Amino acid sequence: MIDALALAGIVGSLAVAVWAFLLCARDELPSRSLYVGMTVVAALVAVQVGIATVRLIGGSGPSEGNRIVTFVGYMLTALLLPPAGAVLARLEPTRWGSALIGAAMVIVPVLILRMQQVWGG
Repeated sequence: MIDALALAGIVGSLAVAVWAFLLCARDELPSRSLYVGMTVVAALVAVQVGIATVRLIGGSGPSEGNRIVTFVGYMLTALLLPPAGAVLARLEPTRWGSALIGAAMVIVPVLILRMQQVWGG
């Protein structure tokens, strides 16, 4: 895990979440720029997951079997949650689509933090 990349993912995700919840509060649909912000966060998470996967295969990170499984679970969830949130928001093109994006983006930092905790021991 790269701490600076994790921090960027956390800050970016929370910024997009605030933005999405503001759109929801203003009764606005998810905007194209909101989807772009979500894509940037998803790309940061994908890079982190890619690096963690390579390092995990190389022998770094958690060494116990159950911690590896836990780490991979958090990693896959963090990787798949932003696209899932985007799909759900597209299916709900109302203010609640913005809320769905906000909810997905609030969960991503928790997943990143848990990945760091499991990685570090």
